[in-house]
Amino acid sequence: MVRRRGRELELLPRAIQALVQRHADSPAALWGWIERLQDARELQGTVAVPRQGVVATPARVARLMAERLLRGPHGNRPLRLLDAGCGSGRLLTAALREASRRRLRLGCEGVETDVAAARWAQALEEVHRAAGAALVGWKILHADFLLDYAPPSHFDLCIANPPWVAARALSAGYRRKLHSHLRGMGRADLSALFVQRLLEVLRPGGRLCVIVPNKLLASDYATALRHRLLQDFRLEEVWDLAGDGVFSAHAAYPVILVVAHRRPAAGDTVAVHHSGGAVRTRWPQEALLALPRHVVPLDLPADSWPLLRRLLAGPRLGDAVPVGCGLAVPGFQRAMDRGRDRIICSGDIRPFRVRGRRRFAPQQLDLGRRTLARQKVPKVVIPGMFRRLHAAFDARGDLLGRVYFVPVSGRADSRRALLLALLNSRLYAVLYRGLFGGVAQSGGYLRLNAPYLRRLPWPQRAPSAALLRLVQEIERSGAPESGRARLDRGVEDLFGLAAPERRLVARLERRLHPGPSGSPRTARRLSRLSGSAPEVAPS
Repeated sequence: MVRRRGRELELLPRAIQALVQRHADSPAALWGWIERLQDARELQGTVAVPRQGVVATPARVARLMAERLLRGPHGNRPLRLLDAGCGSGRLLTAALREASRRRLRLGCEGVETDVAAARWAQALEEVHRAAGAALVGWKILHADFLLDYAPPSHFDLCIANPPWVAARALSAGYRRKLHSHLRGMGRADLSALFVQRLLEVLRPGGRLCVIVPNKLLASDYATALRHRLLQDFRLEEVWDLAGDGVFSAHAAYPVILVVAHRRPAAGDTVAVHHSGGAVRTRWPQEALLALPRHVVPLDLPADSWPLLRRLLAGPRLGDAVPVGCGLAVPGFQRAMDRGRDRIICSGDIRPFRVRGRRRFAPQQLDLGRRTLARQKVPKVVIPGMFRRLHAAFDARGDLLGRVYFVPVSGRADSRRALLLALLNSRLYAVLYRGLFGGVAQSGGYLRLNAPYLRRLPWPQRAPSAALLRLVQEIERSGAPESGRARLDRGVEDLFGLAAPERRLVARLERRLHPGPSGSPRTARRLSRLSGSAPEVAPS
């Protein structure tokens, strides 16, 4: 493999020289050849020599990112552009092509840890110069952007598709190096660290465009990053590409963030876009800063802010009850369908009832007695994956798979009925999907996250006897839909929702609830990005 890659790099300059000579009078043909060369390089580099967390940016996404990065006036002076983790230079190429269209001049710099990819990107300089007058400088450095890179000055523009690697997947030695070089790393993954570092090298007045996993919009480890983005920078746009097959061979759920380096002003809004270009909603940036942990709710409209502010100002579910997690351990499948114990998995849980339990042998996983004892109690169980939030009661005290639970004393515990009412209500379903729908996965599924669940509001009023009786009636009948309307009204009474607020929740339920295909109605396909992405804001 090393010999093959070396031979490839030896032949590349000759191939490039031939291309330039043949198409010197046709910039459009040269741009096409640059994309083909990058396609070939990225296919060879990511299939033959795969690297964890490194996925090539599709050409259509690169064009969209370049367009959003360079929109608006920039004056006449040359602009300095940085691509951190540039690979074969796909994003730099897209930016140069867009700059040529807008008659801008760019000095491009890329940083890449893979030596072959860096040499490949550097070799394309001659084609870029021949393709247009936008290029005023081209430099590709073989370096680690987080550890080794120290630019002499700040950049006007930054663009990146950073590696999507969780901190736990890094080697212990590399984690130690990152902790010694970077402040406040915590449990952040590499994509969050790249964004933090890019903000540091972006000059005041500059702009950043980066494609990252959607979990950065809600995960606890990215709370400090979101706070900094919303307080010290202007978050201009969020493009929701999750579930659109952007990285078709990978379970990836991306969003594009467009950030300007300036303090936000009163009245600034964050435009949340569908992948097709339409604006889904506009959130006041100061409102996002005030949300718990500064989450960015992609699926909630801005007119829900007054209700959110009131509900989230009170006590939270996590203040009232403990939330535990089932047996999310490696080798879980080895213990399934054997042994004497029974286990409840996510697919076994329906609203108000548990349907089906499988045999399980916990001794196969060497689990401690205390771990098992914590689960072998009566409890309210919530599936770890769902399209709509729901819960049921496990009176038998079975073991749990990737299922979350709240222990209760038994069927007579009024807290049990209250939890079932809340967790099966439309109010909780709307709040969970609305606040944390930014981390939705394909098919409209949401993964339950205990910190997210703990942030949901807890009522300050005591539940009425009628509401508690209704929960028992629904459990006995096995038909939750028969009492759905009364349950929703009872829960909304607990939180004191006025008539306009009830209508808002009903409207949000219709908007966010999965349709017949199983995906939220807000989903759009990235196929609309074929060709040039639409201009959806003044350029």
